[in-house]
Amino acid sequence: MTTIVTRLYRDVATAEALAAAMAGVGIPAGDIEVIAGAEDAAARMEAARVNPASAALYAQHMESGAALVVVRAGFQPIGAAATAMKMMDSRQPLNAGVANENEYVRTEPKRELFVGLSVMMDHPLMFGKDKGRRRGLFSTAFNLPLLSKRKDRRSVFPGGRHFTGWMGPLLSPKRGTLSTIEGGRQMTRGIFPTVSRHK
Repeated sequence: MTTIVTRLYRDVATAEALAAAMAGVGIPAGDIEVIAGAEDAAARMEAARVNPASAALYAQHMESGAALVVVRAGFQPIGAAATAMKMMDSRQPLNAGVANENEYVRTEPKRELFVGLSVMMDHPLMFGKDKGRRRGLFSTAFNLPLLSKRKDRRSVFPGGRHFTGWMGPLLSPKRGTLSTIEGGRQMTRGIFPTVSRHK
């Protein structure tokens, strides 16, 4: 999300002094623009993402020498939008009849920055449909068995699956030795015994 902060001032000198002051407190200079009553003012306001209705009102005052300051405050630095509003309001801006001089606009990612970073970007055949038909399984296309065949193994749990990679059986067979829990099973030994035997 980007906040477009706009204020109109009586002349270019006032607007440029304000722009320099905001850049001095950490607001990026590239996010600050001064637009005066030149022939390309309308195009510059559109490029700066000023609301068209607001731009029309600003343009009327700019014909008599007023200058517009536009700040495009994003996420960085934190608090840039609030700082810009406070500083711009302290310099006695003109009332141009604009209802909302702090407008929040959606920031779209620049797609050209992702070129070459992803094989799926705009690729017509990557995990999609080809002429209305599905292309089939990934494993079939690459002739790779992605899933191993199921093997018939006995499980330590009734109805359960067999645990692989274990260093020993999960439960030892019941012996005649006493358990710490009456009627319970004796735990197996791992790296160290989990249940001590009664002596």
